[in-house]
Amino acid sequence: MSLQQEDGSSTFTRKEKESLATFENFTYTLCHFLEVAIHQIIYNRGIYPKELFHVTNNYNIGTHTCRHPQVIKWIRDAIMALSEELLKNCVRRVALVILSPNDISLERFIFDMSRFPLTSDIDVKYNAPMLQPGAEVPPSRQALANLEREFQTCLVKLKYSNISLGKIPEDSTFGLAIELNDDQAAPNNYTDTWMPCERQPVSNNSKKPVVSAPDCEKITGIRTIREGAFTFNIWIEESKAKSKLVV
Repeated sequence: MSLQQEDGSSTFTRKEKESLATFENFTYTLCHFLEVAIHQIIYNRGIYPKELFHVTNNYNIGTHTCRHPQVIKWIRDAIMALSEELLKNCVRRVALVILSPNDISLERFIFDMSRFPLTSDIDVKYNAPMLQPGAEVPPSRQALANLEREFQTCLVKLKYSNISLGKIPEDSTFGLAIELNDDQAAPNNYTDTWMPCERQPVSNNSKKPVVSAPDCEKITGIRTIREGAFTFNIWIEESKAKSKLVV
């Protein structure tokens, strides 16, 4: 997975990013985007003071990265743990959840992976070439370039969505949640990394960010990405609890 420098930027070797030919390469590319997106979202939503962020170049645009070592480590560790589940081809959705100071879920930034193609454990283990249905060759460098342009568009849309989302309370926090496919068991040693939670709203004393919940008041679509065999949806959910807040 990505290696973090002291300033929070990601370090990659060209070999690992040269194409989307294998599921491992695709997972690596996706996790880099999620890492960048998380930093940008917590900047957009004012989770930490603006002075803690600096501008870095990702996908040929300026994005904001937190410089605080503990925040860098938390996001890095979360993404690395997520990558392990992605490589098992068992993740349905990932959610960055914005929580009020009372641990009430206010917003969920959803990254939906339910329409990813199935990949066998053997193919992942041996990093076998990944073919699209009916294709004779794996995805090319051009496919990677196309995907990165889509990521660029997503980050721009996330930035401008911040205007319509409005303000959230000071001292709000965030968490990361994953929803596994229905036929998947919990990750091994999951209690060391992940906190199990139900698919229901977060209560005042729960401290369990959920992926998607019936208390959703408003949904804002960000982007549907289609590249080869992959379809990837991103949207924002705002809770009913948020609509009742006076900020």
